[in-house]
Amino acid sequence: MNRFKITKNFYLDEFIDPITYRKFGRQSQRYIRPEIIKATQCLRELVGLPITVNNWAAGGSYKESGLRNFNTSTGASYSMHKFGGAADLKIGNLTSFEMVEILKNHEEVIMDLGIRRYENPEFTKGRNRSWLHIDSAWTDCNGLLMVNP
Repeated sequence: MNRFKITKNFYLDEFIDPITYRKFGRQSQRYIRPEIIKATQCLRELVGLPITVNNWAAGGSYKESGLRNFNTSTGASYSMHKFGGAADLKIGNLTSFEMVEILKNHEEVIMDLGIRRYENPEFTKGRNRSWLHIDSAWTDCNGLLMVNP
């Protein structure tokens, strides 16, 4: 399988589900919104810790933390994941609560990159609350909006 580097620290497959990636290869980049890629790279540089979205191409178990195929039963039918506008981030060994603090500390930068919402960590169902959902869905708020899943 060919992997395509799209930022200093990330490959395209880290943002795309395996079905879409295998079907479209490099062209699958058109299905993930650029703000998701830019914000993830920016956070990587700000915190200096590795960030995982998907890791299926490297033999890991995450395959639907970025773009999700419309035929999957994972998540809501009209989730921002299915429109390429969301990512579930795993940052180093941080909890989702610690990740929220990072977002709040860098809110202006993150919003300038197009991120508008994050999921309330109280509802995160991941292992030990170890991931944080961010997305670029439109809101009319002047700040990052915390949403309940």
